[in-house]
Order: sequence, then structure tokens, then C-alpha cells
Amino acid sequence: MDTNYNLRAARVKIDLTQADMAGMLGITRQTYQMKENGLYDFTTTEVNDMIRIFRDHGHDYQYEDIFLP
Repeated sequence: MDTNYNLRAARVKIDLTQADMAGMLGITRQTYQMKENGLYDFTTTEVNDMIRIFRDHGHDYQYEDIFLP
């Protein structure tokens, strides 16, 4: 399991729960949790939506900031 700590930290920084983020992405909390924990990959659409969500919350994260070690 390769937990994405950058993604988790970014999500917590904007005060969203896994359930919040899952709802915004249109997936279940369980699916989001498995993806955040590295068990499954996010789709390109989900990644782009997350970048938009972070920007909407005032954080100009790039893909590299969140998904690369």
C-alpha cells in the first residue's frame, strides 16, 4: 500500500474529509479511501477535478505537488 501523504495533507489543509472529497468527485467514500491509500489509481478526470477543488479552496496546487513524492 502506497498511501498518498501529499494528497491527504492537501485535503486536510482545506478542511475536507474523505467523504467530502468523494462526494465532490462523485464516488463513494470507500472508493476514495482506497484510492487515497494507493490501492487503486485515480482516473484522469478525478485528478483534474481534485486540482480544481484545491484551486477553488485557494490553493494553487499542481499535479506534481500532490501526486509525486
